[in-house]
Amino acid sequence: MLLCTICLTLKGFLLYPNESSGDYIFTTGIVDAAFNSALETQPLNYLAHLLFAENTPESRVGNLMGDFHRGPLNKDWPIALRQGVWLHRKIDAFTDQHDDFICSKGRIGPFRRRLAGIILDVSYDHFLSRHWQQFSPIPRQAFILQLYRDLSCYQGYCPDKMARVIALMVEQDWLSVYHTTAGVGLVLDRMSHRFRRPTNLHGAGIELENNYALLEQDFLSFFPQLIYKVEQLKQSDIYLNGGLEVAN
Repeated sequence: MLLCTICLTLKGFLLYPNESSGDYIFTTGIVDAAFNSALETQPLNYLAHLLFAENTPESRVGNLMGDFHRGPLNKDWPIALRQGVWLHRKIDAFTDQHDDFICSKGRIGPFRRRLAGIILDVSYDHFLSRHWQQFSPIPRQAFILQLYRDLSCYQGYCPDKMARVIALMVEQDWLSVYHTTAGVGLVLDRMSHRFRRPTNLHGAGIELENNYALLEQDFLSFFPQLIYKVEQLKQSDIYLNGGLEVAN
């Protein structure tokens, strides 16, 4: 994948780097049908899940697959793939029940509160991107490019829908889009089209903008605790057994 130092084209819109801040500035444009279709698969907090993956293609695919595979883990899958799916599910459960995340939900206005989980998944990935240096020794863009290489070269089991999403994620550089509030707003607007009936998700980027400092505070309280939880999970017998129950 080629990243242009002048501008990055993402299927119908452009991101121009702001020389003073390093942020990307979005221009308006028409986003193609493939992008809308892919967003129907809920590209939410992918960056966080990928951060917790092991440094292998199988683990990274597994840590994404939790959004695409329902039901029991297949014992014939590689252990790293099973571990990733299992860990993804545990992270989601921990997040949904955490006081900071629940507090963040309460900050979303009543007009969109039933969609708070979606808004916050994207917003928390935004804050992870903005505070990346606190949580990873690897530069963010180098990490993202390595992810794209690993996901692109993976040849093992992958649900068809997920394979299409990975291809578009790499082609359109989704993981960089979360870095700006404009990117968050664009993603949420595009996601609003995944519902068969009209929703209040369109324009939901304003929820991040209106509550930015408080949501950032919630995230910075929450994420170190998530890191500690993941460290514990990775030491558990069930994780070491590839997400399968350990026989007594």
